[in-house]
Amino acid sequence: VSVVRLLVFGHKYISLRFDTICHFLSQTLPPELGELPLKYLGLAENAFSGFIPETLFNLTSVEYVFLSFQNGNRWNCTRSRGGIVDIYYSHGDQAQGANLGLQGKILGDKISNLSSLRTISITKNQFSGTISTDISSLKQLENMYAESNKIRSSIPTEIALMENIRVLDLSQNYLTGEIPQDVGNLKRLEYFALSGNGGLSGPLPSSLFELKSLQYIYVQEN
Repeated sequence: VSVVRLLVFGHKYISLRFDTICHFLSQTLPPELGELPLKYLGLAENAFSGFIPETLFNLTSVEYVFLSFQNGNRWNCTRSRGGIVDIYYSHGDQAQGANLGLQGKILGDKISNLSSLRTISITKNQFSGTISTDISSLKQLENMYAESNKIRSSIPTEIALMENIRVLDLSQNYLTGEIPQDVGNLKRLEYFALSGNGGLSGPLPSSLFELKSLQYIYVQEN
């Protein structure tokens, strides 16, 4: 079943973890994706690759985007003669998995179009580029999981304007510079992860330690 054929129904809630025979999907994302009135887009744990279509940023009503783990790990199904389905999880080829994943500047200027976002999960892909100052437009965003990509950027001070953010995970990228002092304005922040970037410098903002909501902070390997 092609991704295009599965998407033409135009449902507001689309989740395609695997197809009808329990094999993962391994295609590029079709541009038709941006023509749908989606609220929920779930395409995690597949083997998509290539650049995300520019039309993705036309999804102005989307609230939940899950594109994580495009590394070839998958659920598999085998059916016995008696009709019993055995479902098991297998890990993709490690060398091949390193080359899988979606690409593009997903946190660039066009991210501001997705102002209805509540959760974005893009962990373990090949996303690159910088974090745009327009990220401040994501006023509804509660969870950002962007671990293990190729984002090369400083952390813009405008990140402190995402007033509803609870989980902010930018670990295992290529972030540089200092952590903005204004992150202490994120009054709902519970989980803050910047570990494994290798290029962050300077002291931790003292305002972080005044956040009553903050439960976890990870900044090792910088």
